[in-house]
Amino acid sequence: MNLTNYKVASKNVGPVIQEIAHFLGKCIKQLPSRQTVDNIVDRKVSIAQKHVSKIVAKESETTLYTDETRKHGHTYQTYIVTDKSQNSYLLGLQEMVNKSSQCTLDVFKEILMDISNHCKEMSDKKNFSAGYELLSNIRNTMSDRASTEKAFNTLLQGYKEEILPKIIDKYADLSEEDKAHCGRINNFFVGYTCWWEWPMFPKQP
Repeated sequence: MNLTNYKVASKNVGPVIQEIAHFLGKCIKQLPSRQTVDNIVDRKVSIAQKHVSKIVAKESETTLYTDETRKHGHTYQTYIVTDKSQNSYLLGLQEMVNKSSQCTLDVFKEILMDISNHCKEMSDKKNFSAGYELLSNIRNTMSDRASTEKAFNTLLQGYKEEILPKIIDKYADLSEEDKAHCGRINNFFVGYTCWWEWPMFPKQP
């Protein structure tokens, strides 16, 4: 349903198809209802999330990109994962209740849960959720330098460390150094960096 990709509302898909058909001199006897379009979109999202899970789960080191924006008084957050070959996979674009780092993590958890639910057969076969596996493969984050993003990175690493025992066999037998290595997430930032933010220079008052 490509029309929805161009931000055509579900209720307007039928009328748009009708107008295009009229312009081309065609007559369409049956048009999709809003409910039909919504069902198609839901299935499209489900298929996309299954695809993401199957592909990204094979990658040992991925990077999570997050960004927040405001439109007409509403806050939205994007979550994108890239692999080593720089292939990008959109995990979700969600409206946020607020801009807090905890809300950012909670929404990300919901996305991981949705992926797990859409890939239930895969999760049951491996005895752990596909969402957890995707999270365990995240090695880096990329975001701007907003304080909420920095706080989110800290929460994300804590959440990753929390779920690792469910993913890695005999996790309890690992040394503390190995556990730290498995849970580590490198944080990278985009945007302008002042010279006094570099580690080699003392921070200015």
